[in-house]
Amino acid sequence: MSRAIGMSIHRSLSKTPTKKIIETSVNVREAAKNIGKVQFQFADMKNVMVIQKTTDDSLIPLSIELCSWLINQHKVNVYMDSTLKNDFESSLKFKDLMVDDKVRYWNQDSTINLADVIDLIITLGGDGTVLHAAWLFQKFVPPILPFHFGSLGFLTCFSFADYKNNLKRLVEEGSRFNLRMRFECTIYRYNPKHSTNIDEDSTCRPCRKSLSLKSPTDRFLDELLQVDLDEVDNPDCYKVENTLQVLNEVMIDRGPSSYMSILELYGNLRHLTTVQADGLAIATPTGSTAYSLSAGGSIVHPEVPAMLVTPICPHTLSFRPMLLPDSMELRVQIPPDSRNRAWVCFDGRNRVELRQGDYISIVASKYPVPTLCLEDQTSDWFHSLIRCLKWNQRERQRPFFVNSESNSPNPYS
Repeated sequence: MSRAIGMSIHRSLSKTPTKKIIETSVNVREAAKNIGKVQFQFADMKNVMVIQKTTDDSLIPLSIELCSWLINQHKVNVYMDSTLKNDFESSLKFKDLMVDDKVRYWNQDSTINLADVIDLIITLGGDGTVLHAAWLFQKFVPPILPFHFGSLGFLTCFSFADYKNNLKRLVEEGSRFNLRMRFECTIYRYNPKHSTNIDEDSTCRPCRKSLSLKSPTDRFLDELLQVDLDEVDNPDCYKVENTLQVLNEVMIDRGPSSYMSILELYGNLRHLTTVQADGLAIATPTGSTAYSLSAGGSIVHPEVPAMLVTPICPHTLSFRPMLLPDSMELRVQIPPDSRNRAWVCFDGRNRVELRQGDYISIVASKYPVPTLCLEDQTSDWFHSLIRCLKWNQRERQRPFFVNSESNSPNPYS
């Protein structure tokens, strides 16, 4: 079906004048620019979810204060973390709020049904709390207003000291937002029972050809012969184990093994390279300032539609980080001849072991994460670079000559 749709689109585009295709492309780009200028409106806000850093008890009184203000000023329903229910209800101030049934509780299972109910998520914590909020909603994510209580705070640009004015402005004027790209990551488990004899099992042949079970020369010959790769996801060869939405990065590493990882990297079913390194980081633009940055990756603005591929301690001088278009499907496979297995984690959680033959598919998700801006997308981002990473901060170079009569400050004083 997907192949038929792709062929029909190709035929329709081939009949379209080149000028019209270019104009359409420009219009799409202009539409994307205009989306960044749109403001979320919260005048009719009815349900607010509060997510706080659960390991910091000092935030409980602040959560109660915020909850009280929201209910009294805006008459909204506030959803609080059920794991902190006893701490909340032991507060005398909090008991007064429970009279009108405005306080409700959420847990990880109930968030599946709350995506269409919640108008706004407020986080009290650091970047990890924002990641946790996004993780709770594996599909549609309500807008997130992040207050800074963490260590770094790259994603949390709002100060809680000014929460009343921030929320008042949000309701009266609205706010710009970042639509932060996520990855949709699917783990495929290799099923050797259905592919021990390739010659007899024709359904698995394209799968094995496309996933590096043959030499590069053989793969090149397969491309010349125009091997049909639509059977790559044949369930007889591979079984889907899990699909997850990732905001920062996917990390594939060697785990506790002393051997370096051997990984096969594919883009749109074409073999790109064999990774021989401690691991591989595939990051979103939002995740470009996290692990990927420490591994030598580029810093990327969150509005750039890109996938960052960053090797971790590669055993070569020529493997450099890459930025690939978000239209690509990346696949990372553990080849059958690898000395050891690999481990994968998603935004620092759900760590899973990958065996020889298994692979991960990574595509741009259709469920981005909207985070509200304090000013605008670019101002907030550069401010975070300077505040958190001390970007380009150094002593200014002194001039050759200093005019004593000049009003400018003496650089030597």
